[in-house]
Amino acid sequence: MGKIFKGAYVLTVIISACSFHSVLFGQQTPKHDSNGKLLPFVSYQEVIKRGMNFILYEHDKWFKGDKELLKDENGKALPAYVLYANLQRNGEPFTASIDRFVSYPAFHHAAYISTFLKYYEYSGDPEALAKARLLADWNIAHSTPKEWAYGNLPYSTYYQGKPGGFQDGNTIMTDKPAIMGSAYLSLYKATGDKRYLNASEQIALTLAKNQFPEGNWPFRVNPQTKEVKELYTSSTIYAVQLFEQLDSFNHNDHFKKNRDKAFNWIMQHPAKDLKWLGFYEDIANDTTNRTNYDCMDFIRYLLASKHDKKASISTALRLNNFIEKTFIDKPKGFEPAEGIREQIACFETMGDHSAHWAAMLADLYHLTGDKSYRDRSIQTMNLVTYQLEPSNIILLSDTYPQWWYSGHFITIYYFLDFLNSFPEFAPKGETHLLNSTCGAKDVKYGNNSLYYSTVQKSEDRIKLAFINKKITLNGKVLAQRKSNEGEWTYNEKTKILVLKHEKGFVQITGK
Repeated sequence: MGKIFKGAYVLTVIISACSFHSVLFGQQTPKHDSNGKLLPFVSYQEVIKRGMNFILYEHDKWFKGDKELLKDENGKALPAYVLYANLQRNGEPFTASIDRFVSYPAFHHAAYISTFLKYYEYSGDPEALAKARLLADWNIAHSTPKEWAYGNLPYSTYYQGKPGGFQDGNTIMTDKPAIMGSAYLSLYKATGDKRYLNASEQIALTLAKNQFPEGNWPFRVNPQTKEVKELYTSSTIYAVQLFEQLDSFNHNDHFKKNRDKAFNWIMQHPAKDLKWLGFYEDIANDTTNRTNYDCMDFIRYLLASKHDKKASISTALRLNNFIEKTFIDKPKGFEPAEGIREQIACFETMGDHSAHWAAMLADLYHLTGDKSYRDRSIQTMNLVTYQLEPSNIILLSDTYPQWWYSGHFITIYYFLDFLNSFPEFAPKGETHLLNSTCGAKDVKYGNNSLYYSTVQKSEDRIKLAFINKKITLNGKVLAQRKSNEGEWTYNEKTKILVLKHEKGFVQITGK
């Protein structure tokens, strides 16, 4: 998303905005409890379920554009979210907006894949996994040629069904492929298909080869000639994560030097001077802009990492202070809930960015024990529930004239992430795999059972609807005490099972 209130299509915005509701976070009247705290419009589970059902089973009929434009070069039909980033709220493409037929594969498709995979673990719905594979397969087939200087990278922009264009022109962004690399790796863990592991490694190799001596990368670059169009971006954390994830998965230090250089560059530059910018595909050459997306992910990385915890918390708090001073909003009528604006160039409070920030606040709570972070996190997620429309689409904000696929998907992703942070909000009487540190494959839910497998050792958090009777790994019973194969703990009050185990096939059965 980016600035839609400037440029060639401001007239479209003004006309479209006339029909929108006057309140910022939904047409529903906000509900508060007796203490004045904002209550959710609907449960988190309802946002997740209705939002995913829309994407998986209602979306194709809802889309009202020309489906002939959605066929690939082989005539295969594609979902609209492959080639469209945004639509009108009734499912029709815009007719005059400058970005009416633009998509942002490297970032947005990676987010869609991650959401599909997280929902697949949570629900066991095989259609979610199939849709994740479709997106990954399309991006692998439509990446930059392998012989180019920046080869094997997904394009950051597709314009009218062709790579590049719009603000990117003949360039690509260098930060977004790392996000896709992590999504490919997760998809390998969910399928065992080595094409995805290879695609992830190829992205990392290309980034390592083109890393500046200081540790960073240019923002926009011609992938064939290496000519730089825009030099600066703060968005380097995703390469750090990809390098680290691959080394951890492959049990080596192949990318350690690249990872360390990139991490140190962040610490010496945007983490110090707060020059967080250079992230959105539709924003060009705006050095006065400030963003927060990669800043929030850097904070989350610090809080989850094995670095010095005291120093990590100190840096995280200072960066969150920057976010709060620059982007925080308290939508009128929804107080005390807080929302987060996307960026200075598009100073809109948005549901997906607010949910992202709430997930970060949850991390701060778990690491510091400060209950104010927990309360603020919950209030913000309650606020975001008001973005669910009767049609089951999830809005960015009620005043924003475009409906974005990324806002819909990313909001769902962070609701699922939030349930892992606070499993007490996961629906009672239902079994859900809330998180697997490895990633789960072959997921199957039964009335009193859950089956899945992992390609490496993992720590999993599961909310059970049944009384656990037996846990097996590769057919061998796992005792509750620690063993060579694994260990597990179960909280009778919360119904949460935490299972640590080696790779293989897990079966949990009950009565």
